[in-house]
Amino acid sequence: MKNDISASIAKELVKKIEMYDTKVSAKRVGYVSSLGDGVVRVSGLPQVAYLEKVRFDSGVVGFAISLDEDSVGVIVLGEYLAIKEGDEVEATGELLSVPVGEEFLGRVINPLGEAIDGKGPIKSKKMYPVEKDRPECHVQAARFFTPPDRY
Repeated sequence: MKNDISASIAKELVKKIEMYDTKVSAKRVGYVSSLGDGVVRVSGLPQVAYLEKVRFDSGVVGFAISLDEDSVGVIVLGEYLAIKEGDEVEATGELLSVPVGEEFLGRVINPLGEAIDGKGPIKSKKMYPVEKDRPECHVQAARFFTPPDRY
């Protein structure tokens, strides 16, 4: 009888161990330390990049604009009133970018490129960074001083 119970327990443990999922995920998080006028101060995100998107507990998105030594200033792009002190903030690893393409012609969008005109979502295949380096000076000069092909 004792062997039957031991075998049953062992069988049950083996079954539980086989079902155990060992997925590990890492994320960079900080916490809202203060709010004011659409800008949120976040502490605990020392490696966030300039213009990197962050997501608040409430699902609202913002982007890092002021990278101080002890905190990050985040501009909120959504329902500001849904955020409160102590909320968790997750860095997404994505720079602020918007979808682009002909699908946007005649549509009304918010700063994230999401449709707000009631005509449904916009299905765009391309994303473009909000801030991008300009071409080198010699490339710009060549563009402006190249003679036309009229000769």
